Amino acid sequence: MNKKWTLAALAIPVIGAGIAVMTPGRAADHLDSPGATADKAADITDVYTFVSPTTAGHLVLIMDVTPTASTASKFSDKVDYYFRAHSVVSGSLAVGPDLGFKCNFTAAAGMTCTGGGGLTKTVAFNATSTCLGTDDICLFAGLRSDPFFFDFGAFQTLLKTGDAAVLNSGKSFPNCDGGSNFFDGFNVLSIILEVNSAKAFNPGDAATIPLLTVAADTKRTGN
Repeated sequence: MNKKWTLAALAIPVIGAGIAVMTPGRAADHLDSPGATADKAADITDVYTFVSPTTAGHLVLIMDVTPTASTASKFSDKVDYYFRAHSVVSGSLAVGPDLGFKCNFTAAAGMTCTGGGGLTKTVAFNATSTCLGTDDICLFAGLRSDPFFFDFGAFQTLLKTGDAAVLNSGKSFPNCDGGSNFFDGFNVLSIILEVNSAKAFNPGDAATIPLLTVAADTKRTGN
C-alpha cells in the first residue's frame, strides 16, 4: 500500500535566519477510505516543515501517522517512511532529484532515518532526544499529542447555516474564541527530523541552502 501526502511548502532559509512559507493543498488528512484507515501504521495524518526556531540553518521535518494512536501503537517494520525534498530551480517549476530521507523501523533497533549528505540517525522508540544544536541530524520517533486543531462543531454550524458571512466579513468561526478542538486528547505517532539544511539538501555547496518543496509518503513492503 502506498499513501502519499504532499505539502506544497517553500522553506526559504538564510544562514543565521530563516522564513518558512507553507501553503498546504489540504490542511489535514485524518479520515480516509477503509483501505487506508485499516493500515494505521502507514496512514499519514499530517506533514509539517519549518525552519528550526533554535538552530540557524536547520530545517525541521515532521510526519504524523496512525490517527487515534495509543500507548500500544507502533510503527511498522514493513513500511518505508519517506520525506521527499526537491530543490526548486529559481524562476521555474523544475525541481532537482530527491534529496529527502528514508526512515525504517524495527522493534529491536528503533527508527533509522537516512538521507542527503550521508546524514543518518537511529533512535529507540519514544526515546527522549539528546541532540545538541551542533548535531547535523536529530531524530525523535514515538507517541505525541495530535497537533492539529479543528473545531468540528463550528464547522458543522457553518455547513448547516451556509452563512459564508462568518468568513467573508472577517468574523471568526462560530465558537472559535475559546472553541472546542475536535482532536483534543487524540494522539499520533510522529517522526520528527531536524537536519542541517546545507549538508542534507546541498552537499556540494555547504554555504547555500536551496529553495525546497517537501512531501511525505509511506510504502508498505510486506504484510
